[in-house]
Amino acid sequence: MHLLRLKKAATSITEGISKAIGGHTESTPLHAEIIKTHQQENFAITMVPILLGFISYIATMTMNVHLRLSSLVLKKKHAKWKIFWSRQLLLLLVSIFIPLIIVSIIHLFVEPAAPFWKMWLFESCVF
Repeated sequence: MHLLRLKKAATSITEGISKAIGGHTESTPLHAEIIKTHQQENFAITMVPILLGFISYIATMTMNVHLRLSSLVLKKKHAKWKIFWSRQLLLLLVSIFIPLIIVSIIHLFVEPAAPFWKMWLFESCVF
C-alpha cells in the first residue's frame, strides 16, 4: 500500500517536471525510478533505536529531577555527603539493572543486529 502511493507520487512528480521541461509533447524526457536504499519490513525493528536512546535518556532526566527534589527534603535530616553517595549508588544500580531488563525484553520480541552485551553496554552508558 505504501509502495503503491510512493510510486504514484513519483510518477505524478515526474510527469509534472517533464511537462515543465519539454512542454506538452507525448514523449517524456524523464522517467520515474524509485531506488530503495534501506528496506525494512518490520516496524518493531525500526523502533528499537528510538526506544534504546531517546526514551532511556528522558527517563534518566526525569529520575534525576526526582532525586534532586528528594535530596532537598532529605537535606534537613542527613549529611550532604551521605545523600550524595546514596544517590550515586542508586544511579549505579539503575544503570546496571534497568538496561538488563530493557535489553532482555527487546531480545524476547525482536532479533536485533547487535549482540546482547553491546546493547547492554550502550544502555548503561545512556543511563
